[in-house]
Amino acid sequence: MILHDMVIDAATLKALSGLHCSFLSGWSVPVQPGSCPFHRHRGFEIVYHRGVRGTVYADDGKQIDFVPGSWVIHPPGQAHFQTSHTSGKDLCIHLAVNGALPEPLRVMRYINNTTDKSMAADLAFLLKPVPRMNSLQQAVYDHRGTALLLALLEQSLQPASSSEAIGSSQWYAAEACRIILNEFNTLRKTQDIAARIGISDHYLRHIFKDRYQTGIKDFIIFTRLARAENLLENSTLPLKAIAGDCGFASERHLCTVFKKIRGLSPGAFRANASG
Repeated sequence: MILHDMVIDAATLKALSGLHCSFLSGWSVPVQPGSCPFHRHRGFEIVYHRGVRGTVYADDGKQIDFVPGSWVIHPPGQAHFQTSHTSGKDLCIHLAVNGALPEPLRVMRYINNTTDKSMAADLAFLLKPVPRMNSLQQAVYDHRGTALLLALLEQSLQPASSSEAIGSSQWYAAEACRIILNEFNTLRKTQDIAARIGISDHYLRHIFKDRYQTGIKDFIIFTRLARAENLLENSTLPLKAIAGDCGFASERHLCTVFKKIRGLSPGAFRANASG
């Protein structure tokens, strides 16, 4: 079967057809220009950007420039970071799913120019969950959440519309971002990144801050912390090994930075995650 521009094999089609999600929560959050650190969720996060324009990028190196009225689907467990250029609201839905994910749902996906009114109706419904739901009410929210996710997936697989060519400064910033996401554990100097893409370190710092609303050094630290959090939650590696894997100079350096930014030690974070 062909779903728009993507060939869907029989196994994937069966998995998508049988997908069932459990509704976890829905809420809206005011957004101001600026950045938020890397974070992740155990389930799907569906975000509708009401009046917000910006950039979101994930720990697999993918980044998306989003516009007001667009949607982004974040897969379970994937760390992501958002920079907002305008004020507005992000409307968020969290869904849990059991079992292996079909391939189209394992990556961050972007949807724009939706015309299906049922998606707007589902979103409005899910943003007002019933307190202390009974099993029947939960089933209704589960089905509407699943329907919204699949409808957005179907829209995301349509051929992308043409867009304006990216400017050179934006390309330089995006290339620096890609390098950091792929090589954060071995990077030592921002000057090395600037040299690789052929610009000065001063210019790189300027265009990176302009595009992502955060300094390039802070972005490297956020990326390392996101990796450290993942290892603390999902491995038994000692702190010394985690520090080396994430690009920190030492276990002490990891602990100092982690406590300063996250407000608790790596050991306390691991204990909270496991308990």
